[in-house]
Amino acid sequence: MLIAIFALWAATHSMAQTREQLLEQLLEEDRANVETLMLYPEETRQHILEASKHPEALIRMQTLQSRSQTAFRSLMETYPERVQQQVWDLTRYPGLIERLVGEARGSRNAIIRLLEEYPAEAREPAIAMSDEQFGLLARVDNLQRESDAAFRNFLSNYPERTAAALRALVNEPEAMEVMTENMRTTVQLGDLYNRDPYWMLQQADRISLDAARQRAKDLDAWKQSVEANPEARRELEQSAQTYAREYGYDDASYNYAPVERPPYVVTERHYYHPYPYWFGYPYWYSAPRWRPRPYWYDWGFYVRPGGGIVVFDFPSYYFVNWYYRRPIHVYNYPYLAGLYVDYYYGYRRSSCGIVIGVDRWRRRNYAVVGDVWLRDRNGRVDRFREFGRMEDERERFNRNNPGREIPQREYAVQNTTKYPRLTERLPEPAPADNRPGDPRTNDPRREVAPRTTEPRTQQPIEAPRRETAPRTTEPRTQQPVEAPRRDTAPRTTEPRTQQPVEAPRSAEPRRETTPTRTETPRSTEPRRETAPTRTEAPRSAEPRRETAPTRTETPRSAEPRKETAPARSTTPTPSREKGKSSGEELR
Repeated sequence: MLIAIFALWAATHSMAQTREQLLEQLLEEDRANVETLMLYPEETRQHILEASKHPEALIRMQTLQSRSQTAFRSLMETYPERVQQQVWDLTRYPGLIERLVGEARGSRNAIIRLLEEYPAEAREPAIAMSDEQFGLLARVDNLQRESDAAFRNFLSNYPERTAAALRALVNEPEAMEVMTENMRTTVQLGDLYNRDPYWMLQQADRISLDAARQRAKDLDAWKQSVEANPEARRELEQSAQTYAREYGYDDASYNYAPVERPPYVVTERHYYHPYPYWFGYPYWYSAPRWRPRPYWYDWGFYVRPGGGIVVFDFPSYYFVNWYYRRPIHVYNYPYLAGLYVDYYYGYRRSSCGIVIGVDRWRRRNYAVVGDVWLRDRNGRVDRFREFGRMEDERERFNRNNPGREIPQREYAVQNTTKYPRLTERLPEPAPADNRPGDPRTNDPRREVAPRTTEPRTQQPIEAPRRETAPRTTEPRTQQPVEAPRRDTAPRTTEPRTQQPVEAPRSAEPRRETTPTRTETPRSTEPRRETAPTRTEAPRSAEPRRETAPTRTETPRSAEPRKETAPARSTTPTPSREKGKSSGEELR
């Protein structure tokens, strides 16, 4: 329902804009994700744009995937870790488990013959699981069949062109993840493609080419920065070795050693099958990781036979996320932290793993780490070390003292003498609803520190406007006329936003205006004359100025209070009309 509403809004909103303007606006709002999708090969880009025309199909596929993934993990979680890893690996090879269960049926000779068609790294776990866990493989195969059947039934509701695109995208789970997590961008891409497919395909080619060129420039800048900083280069290599020991993907077939035979170079190509979309990637990965890759892919460099490193790509987001996930890494490799930070501030528009990783780390630790703190290179290595040591100690304290956890900034302030360089430049405290430890700060998109100014102050300003009616005196039915709102026009020539600021500070202006209408017996004749003529005349148009005074003054002129009651019963009619008109203006 929400997707349909948004699609309708996008269609109506785009009527007043040209396709060029819409695409340019989309690139300004979400260039990173657009470029990520457009960097896929041409055929995959066509599938992405075709699927974008049917966002509801992507949402339904995501629902199917979530159900099958939950069922698969529930099936696997009761088995040892070794068994889980081997079965997860077997699912990456299309049709392998199905053939092991249906064709081989546990026969060793049949399994060996069958495995000749698959990579060498799949043979050992296939034989082991067929011998030890044939029943588990059969249940996994049954779950896969159920998911495929549900998907085929789902595709029957769409044209063949769309169905073919969705079938192809199942083999590109990374693209599916980007499209479903950024549905606003997906809907707008689909709208542009639906308007003019040929034009949008041309623009997709252009965006892909521009993004590839820009990425090459950014990569060249990264290589130069690594070469110019020997301390950081050494720590990059050391951290990569630690990564391999702690959390690498060990596979002998992934050993990378480029063969150079002058005058030509032999390039080795490696193909990495993703985990199946319907089962998802393993839950033990700390970040989305659909394709297990070798160490050197995550590092972005390889080691020369004689020593030294050769940078050929950016470090993957998975590697950068691993680096920042544990504060002790920042302590051990502070020069590398400075290298990452310098590149982040120099190439903020890049969509590489460095920029994404640093940005999320900065937002997550904004209570003690600010832009001034990060940009200043004087003493920055010592500050990084202090930060890593402090966060490591604070996390251990919080783990050992449940219920007595200390927020990041408070812990730093309490230990100022212990961390003098860290606390000498603490940023301004974050807002109360975005402080460290608040659950909402877990979402990197919500941790925007600059939101501390205008958006925060505007909310209290608008609140008194809504509360003016309930705060008035006895005749609550008459108060929706909202006299204080109408008084803003004659009192000031500046925007209305200033009046609600003064309203809550002093109640005097409201006491003057409301008694003139409700407590007529207390005031003298001159006051009764001045209140309607001077305050109400500028508020409304000429016809209302004539009617309002005549209806309100005639009953008030009579002395007995008995006649004031009819005045209250007659005046609400025009006052309610005025209230409606003022309410419409405010909206």
